[in-house]
Amino acid sequence: MLWTAEVRWFRQGKIPAKLRSWFRKLAAKVEPQPLRIDHYLLERDTDGLGIKFRDGRVEVKQRQGERRLTSFGPGWDGYVESWRKWGFPLADAQRRGRDFESFDNWVAVHKKRRVIAYSVSPKGKLIALPGDAGGESGCSVELAQVRITRTMWWTLGFEAKGHPENLESTLEQVACAVLGGSAPPVFELTDSFSYPGWLRVWGEHAGAPK
Repeated sequence: MLWTAEVRWFRQGKIPAKLRSWFRKLAAKVEPQPLRIDHYLLERDTDGLGIKFRDGRVEVKQRQGERRLTSFGPGWDGYVESWRKWGFPLADAQRRGRDFESFDNWVAVHKKRRVIAYSVSPKGKLIALPGDAGGESGCSVELAQVRITRTMWWTLGFEAKGHPENLESTLEQVACAVLGGSAPPVFELTDSFSYPGWLRVWGEHAGAPK
């Protein structure tokens, strides 16, 4: 069982060059992660539950409580959400992974991600670690280009993990420090979704199977 707190924004199109440049300056070296394909179950009745298949595993996330509007600086308002996550491997995962391509109520999301993990020292200092090197606690920031069907999107998100009581404060501390007025204010509050929320909106407007 894993507990997280997250805030994320989505925009359609390719990642703006200005935002790519800003992200590269956050850490000494940020290597792109390998291309990842996640198959998501399209949920039309709720944005508080996410189910996906990735790397031979089914992963489930359930929102705890309500979305909370939070400001991280000028032009950076978003909805913070707390999640409980768990997962399990599938037998014969390679064959089952191919099966997901043919299911009408599942959709493949291709992700090209860049991730920086932050740990927080006892004195409150942020330490940047390129990649997913944050261990069992801390907060990561992710900039990703995503493709769903033939449509390109990009997303910027923060995810804190660790003890449930400290998650939201850690998320706010890292996000406020990272954004801190140094990033271009490119988002509206209406851009703030979790992946389940974004997929629900996408399904409503893209003519996804009902």
